[in-house]
Amino acid sequence: PENALAKMGIGQCLVQQEQPDKAMGYFMQAIDISPDLEIAYVAAVNTLIRSDNTEEALSIAKRLTGVNEERGGLLHAYILEKNMRFEEAVEVLTQLKEKYGQSPTLHRYLANAYLALGRNNEAESALKLILDKLEPNSVKAQMLLIETYRVQGKVNEVIPEYEKLASANPNDMRIQLGLAKSLLYANRITEAEVIAQALYDKDPENEWTNYLIGVVLLMQNKTEDALEHLRLATTKLPE
Repeated sequence: PENALAKMGIGQCLVQQEQPDKAMGYFMQAIDISPDLEIAYVAAVNTLIRSDNTEEALSIAKRLTGVNEERGGLLHAYILEKNMRFEEAVEVLTQLKEKYGQSPTLHRYLANAYLALGRNNEAESALKLILDKLEPNSVKAQMLLIETYRVQGKVNEVIPEYEKLASANPNDMRIQLGLAKSLLYANRITEAEVIAQALYDKDPENEWTNYLIGVVLLMQNKTEDALEHLRLATTKLPE
């Protein structure tokens, strides 16, 4: 296993050096040495996805399936979803669910595919199963549920989910910003301002906190102050 991990490390360095073909050689060596080393399969698959080599990625997932049916099946679905083949992903995951229905990852992948297909109610049900029974503290499932609510225009459901996440992850700026934006959409400006100001006090140069402060000030008709923050934000936000 140690030798396999060494091969993995070399492969990852080669990926960073933009040498995917050489990296693949090392990932495959790691798999040959340690056939149950899932991270090697995942690294190989991600490298192939970036190179638009879907068929070879699927063959690697199939190889993992021979070692671990559940993990290989999930990797198969992951590849399909990365390639926007959501109907096929649902088929794979539905078959897997018969044997591995207690897997939170399986239901999260299903929810993601359902959401992409506009099957919002099914996405919501899959995510609530995770959060109610399978993995109540799953941040990924909570974030996806928030997106599901957002797509459906369920602003009143979004905010409590963000509040739970924000309480559990007080130092995660992405989550705190998400809560503040949701409060703004719900016209709860004062509450949004409290969060925005706290984030701004921690990092006054951050583009997103300046953007949020600017929007809050605009909604309060404090146009001159708002523009100052929005100018700073727009000079730093990516194109």
